[in-house]
Amino acid sequence: MENIIDWTKYEQAPEEEKVSLLKSWAEQGDSDAQFELGVCYQDGDGVEQDFSKAAHWFRLAAEQGDEYAQINLGLQYKNGEGVEKNTKEAFRWFLKAAENGNAEVQNAVGTMYDEGDGVKQDYGEACKWFRMAANQGLSIAQCNLGKMYSQGKGAEKNYAEAAHWYILAAEQGDGEAQNNLGHMYLNGLGCPVDYSEAMRLFLMSSKQGDLNIGLMYEEGEGVEKDARRAIEWYRKAAEQGNPDAQFKLGFMYFDGNGVETDDKQAAYWLKKAAEQGDARAQCILAFMYYNGEGVEKSFSEAFRWYKLSAEQGEALAQCQLGLMYFNGEGVEVDYTETMRLYKLAAEQGYDNAQNNLGDMYLNGYGCPVDYSEAMRLFLLSSKQGCAVAEFNIGTMYEVGKGVEKDILLALEWYRKAADKGDEDAQSALERLGLLSLKQ
Repeated sequence: MENIIDWTKYEQAPEEEKVSLLKSWAEQGDSDAQFELGVCYQDGDGVEQDFSKAAHWFRLAAEQGDEYAQINLGLQYKNGEGVEKNTKEAFRWFLKAAENGNAEVQNAVGTMYDEGDGVKQDYGEACKWFRMAANQGLSIAQCNLGKMYSQGKGAEKNYAEAAHWYILAAEQGDGEAQNNLGHMYLNGLGCPVDYSEAMRLFLMSSKQGDLNIGLMYEEGEGVEKDARRAIEWYRKAAEQGNPDAQFKLGFMYFDGNGVETDDKQAAYWLKKAAEQGDARAQCILAFMYYNGEGVEKSFSEAFRWYKLSAEQGEALAQCQLGLMYFNGEGVEVDYTETMRLYKLAAEQGYDNAQNNLGDMYLNGYGCPVDYSEAMRLFLLSSKQGCAVAEFNIGTMYEVGKGVEKDILLALEWYRKAADKGDEDAQSALERLGLLSLKQ
């Protein structure tokens, strides 16, 4: 309907009368008044805050095509404010606003298609909406479109096109685009390698840039390798809450790289990263709790962090969690769960897990004895240089388990393991050497 709101009358009215005026015009169907009244209820401006009443008035205005009412109603559905949370309804209202040309909402619609949030995941549609917003000059959409080209999502992978969109966004000060463009110059993706330009962009970008400058100093890419300078930059990013930087800083304290080993500082930073879901940090923090390094020894805490890391697919954590189930540390003994976890880690090629799983088959822990499967797994592990697996193969040849007894082959495998410092293998060599002399 034709707008009947009288803005001059509204602006000149006393504050206590303004809501009444809006309500009278809104009840007559004026979409501007309906939207403004919704905002009053949303913000508690002149009325008691009431999200359900805000949603009511936003809906009336949105149904008349008011773009900002459509956006606000979509946000209420997305956040569950005044209405039951419903991402499909949120998407429906955002789409209406996006079709009216709002760049910010076009980017939001692209993001929802990209993530499958409230709509079936469709990278092609995500690209389309990001492009529409990017063509209007919205930097975040330009950056998002660059990522789609960089990753080959919804469009053929094209680093030059990715760089084009990153440049446009970076020129507007978009920190993520500056960082991503820096990576492209660092690695020569879509552009020649240019370390100085990469450094300039990392310096311009936010906490992510600080992290990448740290990586350049740690790896010696474009600058002289300098672990201490790396730590300085990691710390800047870590203090801004960057989990990758927190992990890097924690690990350098743990490893004594560029700084004196400090288990307490290592645990402090690793825990910050772990609490943000960094699987690597969770795994090392679990190790520290297991051994009481930098923190009070606690099998229950070690188990908790190994479990969180293992659930994200970290092979080392899967193997160590399996070992805790095997030994009953922080949890009841459960060979079946041990087997499951060892298999997950072994399938990722982790040598210790392959060896440990082989030991389960060798001794029938949680499974029937299977010497051939044990030998297969020990051999897989030994190819990666696992000394314990080499010792186990030697033992199988010495006693003839699953293979024909062969002391010479046993000696050969024991020697391989002994050369790596395996004490059991060294003892076996001494024992077999004496037996050989007696024979």
